[in-house]
Order: sequence, then structure tokens, then C-alpha cells
Amino acid sequence: MERAELIRSKDLVSYGSSEPPPPCGPGAEGFPTLAAYQAEESTLHLSEEEAREALVQFAASKCCYSSAPARQLVVQGLAALNTYRYQLQTFTESRSTLPASRPYKGEFVDSWQMGVPPGPWDIAVDPPPLFADCEVHLPVPHTSKVMDGLQQNCSHCLGSGRMRCVPCLGEGTVPCARCATKGLLLCFLELTITWKNNITEYVHDKDQGFPLSRLQEVTGKQLFSEEQPWVTTQRLPQPLVRGAESCLALHRGQLAEHTRILGQKQTIELIPLTRVDYGWRGRLHSFYVYGNENQVYAKDYPGKCCCDLGANCQPDPDLRLLQMTLLGLPMGLKASSLPPMSAAWLLRLGKG
Repeated sequence: MERAELIRSKDLVSYGSSEPPPPCGPGAEGFPTLAAYQAEESTLHLSEEEAREALVQFAASKCCYSSAPARQLVVQGLAALNTYRYQLQTFTESRSTLPASRPYKGEFVDSWQMGVPPGPWDIAVDPPPLFADCEVHLPVPHTSKVMDGLQQNCSHCLGSGRMRCVPCLGEGTVPCARCATKGLLLCFLELTITWKNNITEYVHDKDQGFPLSRLQEVTGKQLFSEEQPWVTTQRLPQPLVRGAESCLALHRGQLAEHTRILGQKQTIELIPLTRVDYGWRGRLHSFYVYGNENQVYAKDYPGKCCCDLGANCQPDPDLRLLQMTLLGLPMGLKASSLPPMSAAWLLRLGKG
């Protein structure tokens, strides 16, 4: 019957052009210089007192860590190791179609007789604000159908609107959830439009013994932000150019093939990072303070727990009472304030 025959399910999956339109061309490449900001890379953003307080808070957050080294340390020097974090956001739109259905209640059927179904990218839809994830589902015009004959009925209840009740072993019936007791289904092609903000970051590694993965937990000072249809790396600080180019190549290579790029945004943050060298009990140690939040990384902190459990050490309160009683100590006394041998023995009781 050629076009007079209603569209079949397999025809609903492939129609029109599924290829996204080409992305917008590159925008203006010129943007403000960052030379004025690069001086901050060697600027200290932390005082000795702030460094000490950060370490005290760090020790207090760890179970069984002694705060004595943090309170008694002698600062030997502060070294600014501030680094840049580059972030690329690429806002994309993707479209796909799949057969769908809903209960048919006698409403108007927008079938092929009303016109030729448009392609996925031919349907005009206003996008959401840039860089905000969103998803919508729309019926494709002129693809609705209620097929003739037996196929017109709901396949679940065979058009009766009710189904056998499973809990009562079929002695009764329940309303059909698929067709809402109507017995008929309106089938159509559903267009799914997904707007997604794809984010990739690059942090300049100065190889200073600090794990860069920890910088994901903190914020920095934003030095630069730019939005364009397509951003470029022109005038970026030299240490960031290679990393930024890798981010751009990754997004344009993987995203442009199957999605439409609506816009890009690149930002640069200066992440405060300070190494603090200090002395305690005749030995030299160091720790790092990073981010606006003054987080601490202290791998060789000298006041760590002696019980080999570290942060997992959580003695039972009842055992704590027994331990203190056996030692003849007041309940308010902390294990960290005992001599090392007594503290270790006391905490190991909690493990047994």
C-alpha cells in the first residue's frame, strides 16, 4: 500500500538524517592577557600562624593523632608552589529516536497523513541555558499510529483493558497498567534531546612531591574565564598550553562526531599550594597546605597513631572503661597524652 500503510516499528527507528548539523565556527580568538596574574604563582598565600592552625585542625580531625607536633613545631620555611588548574566545559546537544507508546483515549492521531515526519535535527527546540544539563522527550510529528485489526489492541491485555491477577493466581482481574484500561495504544516515535555539559580539567604538575589528585577537593582563585562557540589556547600561560590543547582535542574529537557543540567555556584557577618545613624534637618534617580551604597533606606527620589502625582506630567505649580501670587512669585522659609505650599498649587493648 506504499505510503497508505502506517509506519512500522522498524521504520520508526530510521528516518530523516541522524547526523547533527556542523558546529558553529570559532569565535574571536583575542582575550585579555594573563601576565598580570602570573606573578601570583610565586606569591605566598599563607602565614606561619595560618599554617600552624591548619595543621592543628588536621591533627584534630584524625583519630588518635597527637596535636603536640602541630602546636610545638618550629617553622623553618614556607615555599609557594601555587599551580594553575585549567577547566574546559563543552556544552553539547545530542538527539535520538525510539518507538514509544501511551494509552489511546480517542484523541487526534498525528499520522503520516498529516505530513512527512521531520528528521531529528529538523525539529526546532529552544535549548536550555548554556552549561546546564537537561533532557526532554517529545513525540516526533506525523509518526503517531493506531494500527488496524488485531494489532490495534494492547498486547498486554489483548484489548480487554484488564489482566489476570497474579497474587490471586488468576481468579480475578486487575486494570492493565500499559493501556490504562483503554485496550488501545497510541504508538509514535519519541525524540530524546540531551543537553550535557562535558568537563575536563588539567592541572600543571611541578613535580614537587604533592599528589595532584587532592586538588579536586578544593577551590582556588579564578583568574580567567571565557565563553565562545569554540575557544582557543591563544595567550594562555605557557605551562597550560599543552594541557589545554589536549583537552580541546579530546572534546572536539569525541564530541563533535555525534553531538552538536553549542558552546565552550574555559577557566583558569590559581590553586594556593604551600610547603611548610618545620622542626620538632630535633628532626625536620614538612607538610603541604592547599586550596582556599587550607586543607593539609602531611604524609610524615610525626604524631600519628601508634596502634597501626590509623584513622580506622575506634576503641569500643566499654573496652575503654576497662582499659582505664586496669591502668588506674582517669577516664578523661587521652591515649595520645600518654608516653608512647603506654599509649600503644592501651590502644592495642581495644583491638583484642
